[in-house]
Amino acid sequence: MRRAWGARFKAEEGYSLTYLPFVARAASEALRQFPNLNASVGVEALLIHQDINLAIAVDLDHEGLIVPVVHRAEEFILRGMARRIRTWPTGPGPASCGPTTSPAAPSRSPTTGRSGPS
Repeated sequence: MRRAWGARFKAEEGYSLTYLPFVARAASEALRQFPNLNASVGVEALLIHQDINLAIAVDLDHEGLIVPVVHRAEEFILRGMARRIRTWPTGPGPASCGPTTSPAAPSRSPTTGRSGPS
């Protein structure tokens, strides 16, 4: 599909169609079909989330990672997913959300998820 539509997509959108929107759409569709995977564990029950909010880590040119979120990812078709991902900051520049321009957030322990020094 990417090969068949790649040239047309680039002509219409102005950028190449990468694999990431395909992977994001597939993940979103899988979560829609298997809602128990789009859940969190409550005190006594599994809390199934209605919206699919898909987070994908983005490397900031070896300066760190950010994790932008596609909210309500289930509503995007492939072209819309590609457009949404295209708006994400990827490094230096006016649209960047790098370590020096992003708002400070408390660090979280990778094991406990609690705020504060890890």
